[in-house]
Amino acid sequence: MAQQIKGGPGRRDVLKLGLGAAGVLMAPAVLRAQTAELVVGGAASHKPWVESIVAPAFEKKYKCKVLFEGTKSLVNLEKMQKNKGAQYMSVVQMDDPVMILAVKEGLLEPLTVAKVPNLADLVAGAVHMDGMWANYLQPWLGIAYNKTEMTTPPTSWADLFEAKYKGRIVIPSPQNTEGLPLIFIAAALAAGVPLEAGQKDAEAGFRKLATLKPNLLTIYTQMPQAYNLLEQGEALMIGPAMSSYASERKAAGAPIDLVAPKEGVFAMPSGI
Repeated sequence: MAQQIKGGPGRRDVLKLGLGAAGVLMAPAVLRAQTAELVVGGAASHKPWVESIVAPAFEKKYKCKVLFEGTKSLVNLEKMQKNKGAQYMSVVQMDDPVMILAVKEGLLEPLTVAKVPNLADLVAGAVHMDGMWANYLQPWLGIAYNKTEMTTPPTSWADLFEAKYKGRIVIPSPQNTEGLPLIFIAAALAAGVPLEAGQKDAEAGFRKLATLKPNLLTIYTQMPQAYNLLEQGEALMIGPAMSSYASERKAAGAPIDLVAPKEGVFAMPSGI
């Protein structure tokens, strides 16, 4: 379950984690001895930088071929479940809640400092369940908005439900890990309670979400498509939005920004 927090890690912290994770991914110990092919199951939104930056550097250094399957955490879990005992993926990148499920089903091999020396360089709290996975990213969930179309930034999760935004809101599918907290956010808004309390009444959350329908432009399963709508001005807000992807798009010059609503945000760490 996503942990409620009142703020997110700074840009420097995210970069430290990203660099540490790159070291994990680049460790030669994860390469299968019997093949020169490394299959990585990760997020679809990571495909551009993995294929243009990480994979070429890895292939050059270790004389192998990296195949990146960009999808989402639950799909990666399903692939591992179907191939239990004969896994074809060497590395998976999944959100922490899904990692927990994978550990419980015995689908992951633990990471050790002996096998992956870069583990020792990660920030505190980045390695979980005795080395079953390590975070390469620790983003938070807020509201992304088009700052050209919205000169006044949103301040509350309740803004997503305002009638004046009819047909201009994009939300993640509940199939996406970042979509689950929206149920708790809706429950908290309906009852006027803190986000933490909203996690205990999912039914109230679903009822509140039904009132959001008139405002919806679309429900996404892949982040790139959602952000295209936001950047083009067809959508005004995406919520919840992952800070990692929103920050990347903002840094690339997209006319968007990300805010932490006054009620608080949710942590959404991802591991490898």
